[in-house]
Amino acid sequence: MMKISFIATVLNEEKTIDSFLASLANQSKLPNEIIIVDAGSVDKTITKIKKEKLKMKKNKIIIELLERKGFNRSQGRNEAIKKAKGEIIVTSDAGCLLDKEWLKEITKPFLKEDGPAVVSGFYLPTGESLFQKVLGQLTSVSLKNIDQKNFLPSSRSLAFKKNAWTKVGGYPEELNYCEDLVFDLRLKNAGLEFIFASKAIVFWPQRKNFFQAIRQFFNYSVGDGMAGEQGPHYKKLRWQLLLLVGLGILGALGWWQELGIAFFIFFVFKALRLTSGFIGNSSFGFNHLLFFLSSFFLIPFLNLAVMLGFLAGIFKKSLIKDKK
Repeated sequence: MMKISFIATVLNEEKTIDSFLASLANQSKLPNEIIIVDAGSVDKTITKIKKEKLKMKKNKIIIELLERKGFNRSQGRNEAIKKAKGEIIVTSDAGCLLDKEWLKEITKPFLKEDGPAVVSGFYLPTGESLFQKVLGQLTSVSLKNIDQKNFLPSSRSLAFKKNAWTKVGGYPEELNYCEDLVFDLRLKNAGLEFIFASKAIVFWPQRKNFFQAIRQFFNYSVGDGMAGEQGPHYKKLRWQLLLLVGLGILGALGWWQELGIAFFIFFVFKALRLTSGFIGNSSFGFNHLLFFLSSFFLIPFLNLAVMLGFLAGIFKKSLIKDKK
């Protein structure tokens, strides 16, 4: 029986760490060990982990806490995996909640003799407010629309063999965002087999307000810019940036009215496409017109954050190159 090591990185997660670890402790199948890397929390995160460590020890669940101040996500994950004794590495993010069957489902494919190197789990956005529900549709893809063959899983719901991690050189330590997608591409480019586990579900709470969402999209795009051509969204963002420059030139030539109409139509259709997925879905219980209006006003700001983040990432990458 292969041993399973669960890893996670944390930084100032005192509000969520208890529920996160509780969802891990309540799994129908438990890992052989839990390794958490703290990047320098200044709140009560470490204290709470140590308290939970004592509780889990009674149930023979081992938690190892590594304090590595200043580490980014990639460095933290790589550090945890180096310490891991298990042949199978499973990972998620603090702040999330794990479905009770998550670990069982995401490790099940490894039980076969010819099992895969990587198992992609799934994740569902959660949130009570209208804002969080709108944001959830902008940050996630529905299960029915997933292309299982080409799906690049987030490390909030992922499992892989440790030797696969070794083969591709681990997570890219220069990246703090978009690092998991670059890691996925390294695994795919190495010819390693991926399996999609639709029942391995992680619940992913969405940002609670406008400014948190803007920061989230900006940071993700900084990662895309720094990842360069390795990044899965790099080509799309590059063409979008060129299109934006072209539109700026048209505006400079005095075509402001036409551009305004074009942008209005574009964002209306984008918001309609987002809203249409909820027609006939009574489980959300909120007004679809209000959802559409919220989407319409939010999308332009998020797109702007993406473009600015992408440019910041490219600039940041060039600075790192110059220092070398």
